[in-house]
Amino acid sequence: MAERRPLGRDAVLAGVLAATLVVVLLLVAMPRTTTIAVERAFDAILGVVGGDGRSDAAAPVVVVDIDAEALDLVGPWPWRRRVIADLVETIASAGAAALAIDVVFSEADGRSPAALARRLAAETGRADLADLARGLDDDDPRLAEAFARMPVVLGFALSATAGPPPAGGALLIRGPAGATTLGAAAGAETPTAVLATPAVGLGATVLPGDADGVVRRVPLFVAVGGEERPGLALEAVRAAAKADHLEIDHGNATFAVAAIGGTLGRDGLLRLVPIEAARRPKIVSAADLLTGGAPADVLKGAIVFLGGSAPELGGLRPVAGRPLAASVEIQAAAARQILAGRTPRRLGGTPASGAVAALVAAPAIAAGAWASPILGTLLAAIVAIGFLAAVFAAAGVDLLIDPVVPLAALVIGHGVAAIVSFSRQRRDARRIRRRFEQHLAPQVVDLIVR
Repeated sequence: MAERRPLGRDAVLAGVLAATLVVVLLLVAMPRTTTIAVERAFDAILGVVGGDGRSDAAAPVVVVDIDAEALDLVGPWPWRRRVIADLVETIASAGAAALAIDVVFSEADGRSPAALARRLAAETGRADLADLARGLDDDDPRLAEAFARMPVVLGFALSATAGPPPAGGALLIRGPAGATTLGAAAGAETPTAVLATPAVGLGATVLPGDADGVVRRVPLFVAVGGEERPGLALEAVRAAAKADHLEIDHGNATFAVAAIGGTLGRDGLLRLVPIEAARRPKIVSAADLLTGGAPADVLKGAIVFLGGSAPELGGLRPVAGRPLAASVEIQAAAARQILAGRTPRRLGGTPASGAVAALVAAPAIAAGAWASPILGTLLAAIVAIGFLAAVFAAAGVDLLIDPVVPLAALVIGHGVAAIVSFSRQRRDARRIRRRFEQHLAPQVVDLIVR
């Protein structure tokens, strides 16, 4: 008679095989679908534990929004730059700590009277029109004068066209650059020299979307022409802190500005907490500033972000927590997180998810193989709840652990082990009953089976 394997071994092997197949399917065969599911799980977790309540203690963050009301007041976008200059002067007079503008002024002004006269002079060759331009309102110099009144950070866009990296504040770089893989571009679309000169810094305005198109990350640093440059939010924090440089430590994966710092992911991106209603920065309509309707102290000491939510500005993006948010609000939310020291990062990648899945699924598989169905299910539920509690606790200290793959491995592994174990016990019961039912009383057979 062949030697029988110990009770439960078949169930354990089946559970381990099933859990392994689930992990391989999710991480190898369906990486895009799994990535989206994991990111949405992180959205839900950060939505519960990812508050940034202490950011306003460092400096409030306010968005001056070029919204539909402002367009109704001033006219369609793009505006003349004298209107932008009026806004900047109002913000400076209110005592703001710094201003970050989520607009790339990559071309010279073409709407002011002086600009129109110069263009007409160039097309007609009339020198008298060129002389006339010198006495007319010229918006770019006016806007540059407004920038000189306060710390202003301007945005730049990444470009596939090779060129020199944009000028910016000093960077103190430590560690091997290869330890961090920043978003890279051959060149950048930068503000004109007239406007960039009085600005205290330039920051990248790019907002990369995930596989499902949702913006969940904002660049802390990007690589332009092989050189590191800061994102708009981080540069705005530097300007407000009046720091003369940023620090980036590739070896230890950290960054710092003045007394503020955090963890730097390998991609140089800041993982955002969902921008739900309770976490939105203070928003003031540009129309209220232009007409004097905003409270006098709302901008005092604040880091102000100027941009637009009106669809005409083309800055609306899908974000976690809301269908659409203006790019300027996303940058402001990133600044709030930097000030709060909230820099969530994921524990490892694919290998870490597989390792955690093995640790979580193992006790659940054992429970399914050796415990009764009710007790085994209870034990597996306790393991799952304990794991989720650990996931939420880790997220509270900015460590994101993939809950999707481990829980899938736990559920499938435990289920298969429990089914195999139950089937094995039913098969053994039938065999015992057939062997003894012709020789013993039914009550005795039932006792043996039990």
